[in-house]
Amino acid sequence: MNEDIYELVCMSFAHHLGYLSFDDFLEKVICFEANLETDSARFLLNDGQNSYLKDKNDAPLLYSQLTEKLLSAWQPQDGEKSATVFFDIATLKAANANGKKFLYGDFSCIENGVRLHKQLSCKLSQKDGNLHGTFFVFDTTEHTVRTASLTRRAEYDLLTELYNRNAADFYIQEYFNSWPEEESAIVLIDVDDFRNFNDRFGHHIGDIIMKDTAKNLINHLGNNSILGRNGGDEFIALLKDRNAHEVLDEIKKFSECCKAVEHEGKTYKYTLSIGYALYPEHGIVYHDLAKKANQAVLSVKSAGKNNVQQFKERENDE
Repeated sequence: MNEDIYELVCMSFAHHLGYLSFDDFLEKVICFEANLETDSARFLLNDGQNSYLKDKNDAPLLYSQLTEKLLSAWQPQDGEKSATVFFDIATLKAANANGKKFLYGDFSCIENGVRLHKQLSCKLSQKDGNLHGTFFVFDTTEHTVRTASLTRRAEYDLLTELYNRNAADFYIQEYFNSWPEEESAIVLIDVDDFRNFNDRFGHHIGDIIMKDTAKNLINHLGNNSILGRNGGDEFIALLKDRNAHEVLDEIKKFSECCKAVEHEGKTYKYTLSIGYALYPEHGIVYHDLAKKANQAVLSVKSAGKNNVQQFKERENDE
């Protein structure tokens, strides 16, 4: 492969990560080579920027000292793995003996009180009869945060901060595929007369009601559940690992919570029509259960709204 192709690949990689140039990207990394037999190390990039990794005489640290300084600066978050094993000489020698020449890992840590994400990679090679490792440490925090932000914008309803319809559908279906033996329930919640409410008081009041409904959903049904806004005035919830009695008890408590919002000294009351279908009692196919839950909602509305109803088989008769 010629140098032009290498340069093109490097530039494309840098631009993909949001850097203006490959040199700009390299300024964000620590790269060093170590002789794992003699415990020596030398920097390959940004030698001047890594002064904190040198001793007081400005001499390169031993490999063991260098990695100890790095690890002491990177405090693992609760429940997160440490990077210690990545730099362990015995582990690296074992990997090399097993024919593994490239090692890679991601981990999160706290450095100077800031949560960061690190990407570590190492290439092992034999030189002059000694095992060497070339180490590359990249701070992926900006990229990780940017990716998480894009994912959130793609999956969440901006008004209520619940899953949007596509995301809720995906995660509910994924749950049914992964836990087919567990009892659960699909619940649909509809704000009564919401269009008339918007026309009478304005969309800003409607938005406040949407947020309040979402807040109450999280507070009363959010434990071990998937919550989403289907759009408009309709919400959906998957209550995981609940039997019929537990489902009804939780839904009733939710339906009885305060349904009123305050704005500029005025109180606006609203009601909800709620229908639900049980898995596997009423079916094992997600969209079939959602359809049955919706039929239960329509039954509530036809009976005067502001109530809760479980799907009944006769409601499916044509």
